[in-house]
Amino acid sequence: MNKTKIDNQTIAHILLDLRQKHHLSQEQLAQTLGVTRQAVSRWEMGISVPNIHTLLLISEQFHVPIDTMLKKPDASAENQNKIQNSAKRTPFIFMTITGIFLLCVLPFLGQWEQFKYMDLYGRAYADSYHYIFEYPLSILLVLSIVLICVGIYNIVKIKRKSDSPAK
Repeated sequence: MNKTKIDNQTIAHILLDLRQKHHLSQEQLAQTLGVTRQAVSRWEMGISVPNIHTLLLISEQFHVPIDTMLKKPDASAENQNKIQNSAKRTPFIFMTITGIFLLCVLPFLGQWEQFKYMDLYGRAYADSYHYIFEYPLSILLVLSIVLICVGIYNIVKIKRKSDSPAK
């Protein structure tokens, strides 16, 4: 996309937003500006742009500075959204990492249970992984899986929401 198309789209979005905020139809705006409805439609689609005289009329009509229509939206607002989305994801990232940590620690806890049973009862399962599926460690297993699933689900959900175009 070339630079002119980007500028056309910028003006198109701003003009469409201004017209809709003031509850005007394309026909009403066209009559006010002394142009055709088709011209307004082409501006809002980004096919063409109003001439400088018409831009002045638009700025007077909607009480906005003309440079507002000519400048691209502020990139800092986009960066602010990224920071906010990152802040929203942080607890879920922590939740996912905690779940992964618990999942990694479970075999060691199973081995510890095996040694404990051997000391207490003189016998134990041959493999320590059997203890992971018994009472105290099974709760940690379920908890770690839930933490990982909920964390990943919410991270993806926030990412999709931030990637979707704003309406």
